[in-house]
Amino acid sequence: SAAIAIAAASTAVVFDKEHFPPALRLFLLSYALASTAEWWFHKNDMHETDAVHILHHGETNPDMTMPEGYDINAIQFPLSASAKIAALGIPLLSIADVFLGLEIPIWYNSVAAVLVAGIHAGLWNTMHPDSHEIVLDTNDKMSDSNGAAYLSWLPTDNFVWRWLILNHTGHHTIKGNYNCVYPGADNVYGTFFFTKKEEQ
Repeated sequence: SAAIAIAAASTAVVFDKEHFPPALRLFLLSYALASTAEWWFHKNDMHETDAVHILHHGETNPDMTMPEGYDINAIQFPLSASAKIAALGIPLLSIADVFLGLEIPIWYNSVAAVLVAGIHAGLWNTMHPDSHEIVLDTNDKMSDSNGAAYLSWLPTDNFVWRWLILNHTGHHTIKGNYNCVYPGADNVYGTFFFTKKEEQ
């Protein structure tokens, strides 16, 4: 499939120290790990042991809106989750760097892990409310978790944002489409499904 081909090409670039700079190779490696981690965590943790997330799926109306009195803690990621993403990313990238002989400067890995966590928090805490038609203003937070705030200044009138919303809408109807912010792993691991709107 196209996803496998892209993954293979990206892997080749990551290992090609002669022709590609460290920053590009680290970007591709970071994205691959972020997409896979998001997929695994969403599929195997949030849908198996996370009571708040499981309740969220049960509460969501068929049209993706939320009922009165819904649990607001399921809408935005807390700061603790973003901190865990960064804390896990640093050793994962460093281990991959050393054991695979990638020769990427070690301090790059810390920066990349923090960026991955920060971008995820900002996009998810904005995209997820939008997907459930929850109206928020810039800097609004739906709980006291001190996670990233809603970012109304993000460009949302474009194909990418609409696709992310549609992809998450599909996730609420089938067991799949676990990637939310970093798409890709669903396609590689066979859990991506087109929605009817995409097929038309």
